[in-house]
Parts: sequence; C-alpha cells; structure tokens
Amino acid sequence: MTKLDELRRELDVIDDKIAALFARRMDIGRAVGLYKKHSEYPVNDPGRETAIIKRIADELPPLSKEFAPALMQTLFSCSKAVQKRVSGNYYVIGKKLPHSWSPEIYTPLGLDYGIKELPDEEALKRVINYPARGIGNTTLTKLIEQAHKHEVGIWEILSDPVGHALAVNNGTLNKLKVFKDLIESFRLAADQQNTDELAETIIKQSGILREITADRTPENISRQENIEELLNGVREFCALRQEAGEGQTSLSDFLAEIALATDQDNGDETEQDKVTLMTVHASKGLE
Repeated sequence: MTKLDELRRELDVIDDKIAALFARRMDIGRAVGLYKKHSEYPVNDPGRETAIIKRIADELPPLSKEFAPALMQTLFSCSKAVQKRVSGNYYVIGKKLPHSWSPEIYTPLGLDYGIKELPDEEALKRVINYPARGIGNTTLTKLIEQAHKHEVGIWEILSDPVGHALAVNNGTLNKLKVFKDLIESFRLAADQQNTDELAETIIKQSGILREITADRTPENISRQENIEELLNGVREFCALRQEAGEGQTSLSDFLAEIALATDQDNGDETEQDKVTLMTVHASKGLE
C-alpha cells in the first residue's frame, strides 16, 4: 500500500464520520423547521449564521479557517432547505408567506404592481429606492406632499416633476426620470414576455440581482435563495394555470394567489366541522 492509499483510507474514515454527523445535523434541522412552523419563527437567521461562522473560524488553524465560511454556508443552505420544506415558509403555491416580506421579494412584485396600474403611496415607498437609487426619504416626502397639494396620484408627480413644481435639484430629477423609465420599460416588456420571463427581467434590470450577488455574505446568500424560490413559485404558478387551460397570467395574479394561501388550504377536503384560525402575528403584511 502506497502512502497515497493510506492517506485516502484515512480520508474515507473521516468522510464516513462527516456523513453520519451531516445526517444527524439534517435531522435536527428538520426538527427546528417543525418548531419554527408552529411557533412562527422565520427560517432565515443571518445574524446567527454570521456568529457561528466566526466562532468556528476562530477555533481553526489558518488553512482550515480560510475555507470554513464556504463549508458552513453550504451546511446552512442545506439546513434551511429542509426547514423550509417542513415549515411551509415557501414563496410558492399552497404555502404561507414569511411574516415580513424581505425587500428582494416585495420589490419585483411591487414593481409589477406599478406596471399594471399606477402605484399608490405605500407601494411606491417600498420599491422606489431598493436597490438604492439615490431617491431618499426627503424626495419621497416632497413627492407625497405635491400629490396631496395637486390632488393627483404620486405617479403623476413623478412623471412630470417640473410641471408640478417639485422642489428638487437636477440630479434628483434625473434619478426620478431613470426610475420612471425603468417602470415604462417593464410595461413594454409585459406586453412581449410571459409572466416568468417578466419576473426574471424585473429582477435583473431593477438591480436586485446585482445587489444580492455583490458578495457572498450569509445575508446575500439568503436573499439569493429567496429570489430563486420566488422564481420557482412563479414558474409553478404559470404551469398550473396553463394546465388548467387559463389564459394570460401576471405577477399580480401570482401575488393574489399566494398572499392568503396557508398550509391549512391543503388540508383534507373530507374533514367537516372545522374552523381555520389565524393569529394577529401571522396576518402581518396582509393588511
């Protein structure tokens, strides 16, 4: 037996131990997911992930320390996938939404809302500066004030800020025009693309994809997973509508479908005399 063979056999023994520990970790992850399902905890916890990576890396020698973040992030991704499977925290049909919508999820749906109809004040607040476009709260407040003053929608002010005497500098006017042009481009794309293609277009051209892939922090990895789940949900929704022989769908249709969907919706249809309840906490974001 060569030295290489000896080293490989030692690696095989270590791999077997790792596999056993991995299986145990996934079992615990499933138990955590079930607990979170019933106690209404979110699956993602970026702060805890960051703390674990730091703790593990601090205990390792230099070579191992360098690769520890990649290993732990892979484990976290596997664990969260199991937790989401059992907890129902999916952005897909028949599953409930997380209690608070993260911006990378709300923004593409909110931008689609702006495509279909003039965005209202609350919707615009949540999408106009994510990712950061240099349109801050001061500008947004001025937009709202002018809308109230002229008794028009906020979109009318944004579309013609000079005509409505919006008191902002030329740099801000340009940023508002860029945002308006972005929405208009999505409206054009909506007439040429199907729903899942439009969702990908919005995520890419809005800057969301660039924002969440700028680095490999646990927070951004979690956001990337959220986006992938959103896109998978849209694709599944479109496929189900197509199978049902229904016509054209939109992201707004998708949003309406999932906003009030809960795990109870998939219960046994033969069950009788039951009442489905929702806590005030679980209803957050549905108002």
